[in-house]
Amino acid sequence: MTRSSKVALTVFGAALMLLGAFIWLRGEVTLPTRHPPRAFHFNGLSLFLLGSSPFGAGLLSLAGARGVVERESKLAQAVIVGCLAALGLAFFLAPKGE
Repeated sequence: MTRSSKVALTVFGAALMLLGAFIWLRGEVTLPTRHPPRAFHFNGLSLFLLGSSPFGAGLLSLAGARGVVERESKLAQAVIVGCLAALGLAFFLAPKGE
């Protein structure tokens, strides 16, 4: 991996981790649906899962940039599946209301 790609992967991973931390610190996040005025209201467990998805992906990117995890490894695949599952479960658990 070239130096520039390591730097890009590190910056991308750090940005994803910051996004996850920002979501956690918000306390509540509301995202609109395709049918306004209904919206998803993330709080509690759904908020934790929503923030965990980018945070986990950011950790994976940082580990990949440092050479700790290979891109094609089973661990990387498991983390990606876990992040996607957390995101899907967050939307499933989030109440929809006005």
